[in-house]
Amino acid sequence: MALKDVLMAHAQPAVTRIKKHLSTKVLHLLDLLERSFTLDGVNRAIVFVEQRYTAILLHDLLQQPETRIPGVMATILVRTSCPTNALFVL
Repeated sequence: MALKDVLMAHAQPAVTRIKKHLSTKVLHLLDLLERSFTLDGVNRAIVFVEQRYTAILLHDLLQQPETRIPGVMATILVRTSCPTNALFVL
């Protein structure tokens, strides 16, 4: 069973930007990205992560209506020579 199937089978309430749902690191990242993309005029960013699943979860998080950042279109680049490292590109 694929990860997506497992996640879909366990429906959870919508994620919001509160400490109950997200770690301090993720909240800080979202705040930094939102400030950069909306106030500072940034139109590109790269977030390096150690685990592939972290990139997948961050990508999914930015697709959710409650945590979406205007102007951000995220994608995932996976390093093939290392099974765990990935890039999260905005």
